[in-house]
Amino acid sequence: MNEKLREWKKGVTLYDAFKVDGDKLIMDDEYKEAYDKIDFVVKSRIEKFSEAADGMATMEQKAAIT
Repeated sequence: MNEKLREWKKGVTLYDAFKVDGDKLIMDDEYKEAYDKIDFVVKSRIEKFSEAADGMATMEQKAAIT
């Protein structure tokens, strides 16, 4: 367990992969390829979290209701 925790702490978060330049959010070139591979997953999660925070029903919740 401790070994997995150490590996996790070495990891790079999405927050670490971006940098702020003035008023722009810029992807660090080192992580661009990896980000492109998970782009859809990241966008989907952000959308779900924002809907939940906003009080809107997610697609799954709408399907369950109907």
